[in-house]
Parts: sequence; C-alpha cells; structure tokens
Amino acid sequence: MKYMADNVNYFNKSSNSIWITWESQVRNKTLSKEIQAALYQLESKKARLRRYIDLTILTFNIIRKSPANVVVVQNPSIILALVANIFCRLTFKKLAVDAHNGGLFPIDGKYWVLNRLAEIIVKITPLTIVSNEELKKYVEGKGGKSIVVPDPLPALTPSQKNKSTELYKAVFVCTWARDEPYAEVIEAAKKLPENIKLYITGNHKGRANISLEGYPNVVLTGYISDTDYVDLLDSADVTIDLTTRDNCLVCGAYESVALEKPMILSNKKALRSYFNKGALYTENNAEDIAENIVKSQSLNEELAEEVKQMKLEKTYEWKNIKKDLFLALDIKCS
Repeated sequence: MKYMADNVNYFNKSSNSIWITWESQVRNKTLSKEIQAALYQLESKKARLRRYIDLTILTFNIIRKSPANVVVVQNPSIILALVANIFCRLTFKKLAVDAHNGGLFPIDGKYWVLNRLAEIIVKITPLTIVSNEELKKYVEGKGGKSIVVPDPLPALTPSQKNKSTELYKAVFVCTWARDEPYAEVIEAAKKLPENIKLYITGNHKGRANISLEGYPNVVLTGYISDTDYVDLLDSADVTIDLTTRDNCLVCGAYESVALEKPMILSNKKALRSYFNKGALYTENNAEDIAENIVKSQSLNEELAEEVKQMKLEKTYEWKNIKKDLFLALDIKCS
C-alpha cells in the first residue's frame, strides 16, 4: 500500500540538505531557506495512529531517496525526531534536530515517559539546534551536542493599507496554546482606558471558550490570511507576545522586530536577553499586562527607535550565526 500525507510541499530539491517537518511553522521556512535546504512540510488530517504511520513511511522514503547528505527535522514532533535518528543511521546521513521547547519538554514536562524519551533523543542526536543559551545548557547537560540558532528575522511585506490613528492599537499575537496567558490578557482589557483597543489573533474555536460580553475594546480576529496578519501587525502601535515558558523565544517578537514595532513580552530571562531593546517586560497577570500596555503608549516613540536599532544589530549578528550553522552541519556556505 502506498502511504501519502495529505499535503506535501517540496522546495529546492537540488540542495545537499533537506529539512523535514510534520507541521507548518515559520521557523522551518526561514531556517531551511537560510541553509538552502529542500523543505518537506508533511501534514496529515488523519487520526493520530494512522497519521504517525503515514508520515513515518513518507519520511523514510524522502530520506532514503534524497541525494542530500544532511537531514534536519523539527522536534516536535518527538516521533519524527526519533524515527529520523533511526532512518539517518540506516542511510548513513548526518542528522540535526531543531528542538523547540515542546520537543525538549513534551506537554510542558507533565509526563515522565515522554520526558524520558525526549532525553534519550537528545543523547542520540548528533546535533541539536536550539534557540537560546539556556536550552543549549540543558541539552549538553543531558549528554547531547548543541548549537544556538535564533530565528532569522522574517521578510515581511505589508500591503501598505491605510492605518487607523483613531485609537491606540495593541495586537496580542496568540495561538491559544497552553503556555499563552490569554485569559489574563483579556482580563487586562477591563483595566485599559477607552482610547486603547486590543486585537487578539488566532483561531480560538475549540481551544478556548471565550465570551467578550463586557469587553467592547477587544477584537478576536479569528483565522486570517498571512497577508492580513502582516497588515494587522504593521498597523499596530504595540504588539504583545507572552508565554509562561522560561526559555522560549516567541515568534511574534521576531515579526515585531522585522516590522520595527514596539513590544510587550513576558518577563523571562531568555526574552529579556535576546530582545533587549524596544520592549517592555510584563508579569503574566492582568494588572501588570494592562499597566505595561498603558506605559507603552507614553514610551511609544522611544521604543520604536530602539526596535529599529535592534533590527540592524540582529541582522548583522545573523551573518555570523549562519556561518556557524553551516560549519556545524558540514555544508558549504554560499
């Protein structure tokens, strides 16, 4: 029987490296492009067991048939990281795993079996790519080899729609995931003055039972296209991206820097260290979030200038990071 996933995207098939992921995520697209890897984005809508079987078989066929010598996979999925280790040993190819927080600490560390499996994967993987120094220390403390590679700033092009200047616009970048304090953000809206409007992105249906009765200054955007999402961020006076995780560099912050937007981020060491300009740092409670949104209004011009400076710095830093990544993967830098 021939197994195929529901959606497969192939890019740059002539590359000597391939990048495989079982979900759509911006980091996969930006990093694979930077190392000129063929990106295989595999997705399936089937039930979990059948999905894993289909994607595992398809992944093996891609690795086996590809002339590329280097394979990079994303973790999560922890299953993809495990089978990629097996397949690359069978095919004598070099493997690197791009490990997110959810890959190193599955389901936020709640289940011993999954966490033990994650530790084993770290030990057997030749190279684990992480986004910050704290995760690198964790990987090496578990016996793995690691390299720090933050996301490159994404190339975002707004459609130049007219911006509203009537109200101060705050955009909360949200996927309604368990590590995002979205309930606290909505509660913070009650404490905001009338001239501030809060937009919350992402499809909340099936993830959160949210009622906006009594919240006239809150807009849930629901699912919107990439173009509309970029336009929404570009129209913002300040963006908000929060997480309860300690060592997580949030995607919305990279996007905000790319668009030169002031930010409000969670008061976490990793976020304060990397996004060290143009941002206010908040505790994940409604009172502090509201206070920082109001504060961002008075400091908006100053924060915007800082973000512009940080964008230049991060663009320059990325050149050296990219060289180190090519060297670690043993592929030629063009």
